[in-house]
This record gives sequence, C-alpha cells and structure tokens, in this order.
Amino acid sequence: MGAPSDTTVAPETPTYKTIRSRIDTAFCNAYWWETFNYTYNKYLANALPDDTPQFPHFPTSTKPKPSFQYCDNWSRHENFWPTINSVAPIVGTSPSLQQIGSLLAQMRAKLRLFNRDHFADLRSQQGKARITMETVQQALQTDPRNEHLLQKEKEARDRCIAILSSSLSLMQQQSKMEWITQGDLSTRFFFAKVKQRKLSIYIYAIKDDHGKQVEGFKEVGAIMMHFYKRLQGEHPTCRSSLKQEVIDQGQVLSAD
Repeated sequence: MGAPSDTTVAPETPTYKTIRSRIDTAFCNAYWWETFNYTYNKYLANALPDDTPQFPHFPTSTKPKPSFQYCDNWSRHENFWPTINSVAPIVGTSPSLQQIGSLLAQMRAKLRLFNRDHFADLRSQQGKARITMETVQQALQTDPRNEHLLQKEKEARDRCIAILSSSLSLMQQQSKMEWITQGDLSTRFFFAKVKQRKLSIYIYAIKDDHGKQVEGFKEVGAIMMHFYKRLQGEHPTCRSSLKQEVIDQGQVLSAD
C-alpha cells in the first residue's frame, strides 16, 4: 500500500485530535513493514491545500499457528532415536500420503514433549549439573582414590559438558536464524517485502449485502462465510438415488 511523497497525514488519537505531519515515504519501505503488523489506511477528500488527509489504522492481524522447527541438538540426546522409533510404524514399500501425514503429526507431538522434557529448561539444568559436579569434586578431594566418587565425578562432568554443548548449539542456531532474517539491509528488505505481500491478501473491510461498510478481520470472515453458505444453499436438496440397471450398464450408456 503506497502513498505519494509530501502527503499530509491525520492519524486518529485517543483524544480525537488531528495531528498533521509530513512524510516523504510511507507504507513502502522495509522499516515500516518491520515495525507495523498491518496497516489499513482511509483516504479522505482533498483539503484546501490539495493534500490528502489520511487516517491510518493498525489493527492486530490474525497470525497462523507457529510452524514446527527442528532443533539440531535433539539428535545428540540419548533418548532421541528411541523416541523416533516409538512413533515410526512398519509400513510397506509405498505408504500412502495419508499415512505419512499421520506419522508426521504423531512425530511432531512426540518431539514437542521430548523438547519440553529435556531442553526447555537448559539454564536450570546447567545450574543443577554444575552444583552436583562441584559437590562430587569436593567429596573427591577428601578421598581421591575412591572409585565410586571417581565414577560419579566423571558422569557429572560429562552431563555438565553435554548440557553446555546443547545450550551453545541452541544459541548458534538462534543466532543463525537472526542473521538470516536480520543480517543486513538486503535480507531485511527481502523479508519485509515477503511480509508485505503476505499482508496484502488480508481483507480488513468489505461491504455486506446491504452495501454497508464492515471493518474487522472477524467481521469480514463472518460475512464471507455467510456468503458461501448461502451460495451452496441453506437447505439440503433431496436427490433420488440412481437406478441399479443404469449402474450395471457401465461407464458408457447405450442409446436405449
């Protein structure tokens, strides 16, 4: 949604006062689409100096469900493959698309629980593992040749290193994602344009059957749902079943 340069803007405020200011470029740059989620602008009649008063609105747009994202350090955990194998069924050589979709849905649910149980609180796990390791090391100083304490110290140290490695791997993956989306001006502009094109298909205002202007995502959805329900028919139509002799004739009907 673009606006010409040197345009007078009159945004609505809670005090219902008109604030006039000049903007050179609006609704068409990457920084605008990074800041605002959705922009709905009303263009009014031209004023005396031949400027166009505008009333921009910033409604909260509906967002899709967050997509499932795989974490690299999951595969390093000892319970990862048992979790995967507990979901994977024994299928034939050519499983159907419905079977694959059901399998992936079950696997996503299992992996969400797996992440919650083992990786959701890495910071607290790291603190507990460090306290356990320091406690065992202090006990080991009094008895350096104790085989049981040596084994416990090795296990505590390995666990502390594994948790620290998982934390670093998660930070690296998050930093990589941040760099991809916000690394430089080109990538920022690209993702801002993607967001702009995605939001351009949203419908915030529509006219109903009586010609009244209706605004709001939920209100527009209700009107469109009512339209398609009426288009398909509000009452069920009664259809007679086909005769069996017609079905028995096969795909091609005879002249009789």
